[in-house]
Formats: sequence, C-alpha cells, structure tokens
Amino acid sequence: MILLCGGEKDSQDRDIKKAKGYWQAYQEKMSKKLRNHEEVVIEQLRNPEMAKAYLDVALEEYEQDGDLAFFLEALQNVAQARSGITRQNLYRDLSPEGNPELRTISLILHNLGYRLSVQPIQ
Repeated sequence: MILLCGGEKDSQDRDIKKAKGYWQAYQEKMSKKLRNHEEVVIEQLRNPEMAKAYLDVALEEYEQDGDLAFFLEALQNVAQARSGITRQNLYRDLSPEGNPELRTISLILHNLGYRLSVQPIQ
C-alpha cells in the first residue's frame, strides 16, 4: 500500500498515476515469474533421472500403504511430461476406476524408457 500525503493537487494526481504504473509493472513482472505447481512438476519430470526418482518414491509409497492411485497419478505425470500424451487419455488408461492391468502399466513404462523390475527388500 502506498500512502501519498501533501503537495499540490497536480503533483498528487501525477504521483498517483506513477504509483499505479509501478504497481501494474510489478504485477506483470510477478505473473511471469509465478507458475502453478503442476507446470513445475511436469517441467522437472522431463528429466529422465528425476522421473525415475519420482516413480521410485511413488512405488515405495504404494508398498507402504497400498495406495495404487498415488502411483498411477505419478505415472500419469511422468507420461504427460515425457511423451506429451494428453491427461485425458492417460486418465482413461490409468485411473483406479479403469482398473489398469500390469500389461498397460508395463507398456507405458516401456514407452517412457523404463521397465518393471524386482529388487530385494532392504
């Protein structure tokens, strides 16, 4: 908030216009810097190592609490980031309501450059 006091009427009007201009410029600058969370996640998941780590964490979460929806959402995010497949198509194929088969998950992972593997519990 800017508080303008004193001065002549002409200078007050000029100062108010100047302050409004500064505020508008600030808002435009900040709107270019701010992005929503989903945009940032998708951008980061374009990196294959980041995508792999993200899927690893999602699988670990699934092992701990059995929340398949979380893993499927992570797979959707990686597929969207790395392949450009639309979210609508992925949702249809990977939604918990769609009951995705292991074959579907494996095919999507393969197309992204990953594969399912088995590792000993540590």
